[in-house]
Amino acid sequence: MLGGERMKKRIKKRLFLLFVMTMVVSALAACGGNADQTLEEGTPAGAVTDTTIRIGVSGTPDLDPAVANTASSAQAMANLYDTLVYTPADGTIQPRLAESWEVSEDGLQYTFKLVEGAKFHDGSEVTAADVKFSTERFLAIGEGYSFVLSDVVDSVEVPSDYEVVFNLKHPYGAFVSSLIRLAIVNQDLVMDNIDPSGPYGEFGDYGKAWLVTNDAGSGAYKAVELVQQDYFHADRFDDWFMGWEDKPNAPTAFRMLNVVEPSTVRTMMKTRALEITDPWQSTENLTAIGQIEGVSVGKTNAFLEQNMYLNTTKPPFDDVNVRRAMLCLFDYESIVNNILLGSTLSTGPVAAGVTGHVDCDVASFDIEKAKAYLAKSSYADTYQDYTIEMMVNTDVAVMQKIGL
Repeated sequence: MLGGERMKKRIKKRLFLLFVMTMVVSALAACGGNADQTLEEGTPAGAVTDTTIRIGVSGTPDLDPAVANTASSAQAMANLYDTLVYTPADGTIQPRLAESWEVSEDGLQYTFKLVEGAKFHDGSEVTAADVKFSTERFLAIGEGYSFVLSDVVDSVEVPSDYEVVFNLKHPYGAFVSSLIRLAIVNQDLVMDNIDPSGPYGEFGDYGKAWLVTNDAGSGAYKAVELVQQDYFHADRFDDWFMGWEDKPNAPTAFRMLNVVEPSTVRTMMKTRALEITDPWQSTENLTAIGQIEGVSVGKTNAFLEQNMYLNTTKPPFDDVNVRRAMLCLFDYESIVNNILLGSTLSTGPVAAGVTGHVDCDVASFDIEKAKAYLAKSSYADTYQDYTIEMMVNTDVAVMQKIGL
């Protein structure tokens, strides 16, 4: 990271731009194809059935919740897996698989009561044993979002089939909200599909190889097919414990297509081959797509900050003053005003509006200050001898512009 935690203080909060195709039945009705929508006799007015939502993404998703951490993976996780709690659009913490919970007076023990009757995609019931297994697997693998719990959870107990107890290493006020990252997997299904030669002892590979193209969840949708770097398809899970009665317009399937090339995205939106596209399109493409009839551009604050990472073990970035100089060489205002449109300058390592945010002193574009930092560094006379290489994800047009 650039200057350790300091870099987080300098980056921009990003507004995701999401393209949503207007869901007009007559406009999308067709014979064949993934966009088919048909109305059955007796269906309530405005209801849609047999619908597949196509979503453009940058890279096909990881289906293993212990590994997933990309944007497309997060979208897949939210649909394939259930968690103990979740956060709706209003940002509150709501129960999901957990019906209720209690906290001990010392803040070190959380006891969750599970809903009864929730089913995994294979028809088996979700129990406290699955929660314990999912937590221990999450922490043992140590990838993805496991860091939100790795220094917090000490042990997990299962007093009964519908009761699970988390013992914490220390009080942690954000523990419950952190559980939105703990997807509950089917213990029996995962263990039936482990590779015994894996590095986790009796758990083999913990089912990681199998979960590349399969899911072990209880979520609203279930995995059907994943073709790496091409597409992922999931169908609606009819036995989802949250039910579908009050969701008459819910799609029967969704398909994530690995497509981000601007002209391709524009064409697919225009020909109704995509209902939603990725949020990484350039300003120019945003404008062009927004002018297509039936397409609207939606803005959502994702409460994210953009980070850049440096290898602090290699010269010259092993010197803090060189890193500080780098902080002063980013034209933050130009990035906010011309590239990440709708964003604002960050004022702290945690995005504004997120619990834990504090205002900090932030860097600004200042060449003279950068020179002063370089003069104080151990590379004051030799920094020009080093070639700096920067890697950016060219799938993301705005990141490429920032890199340039």
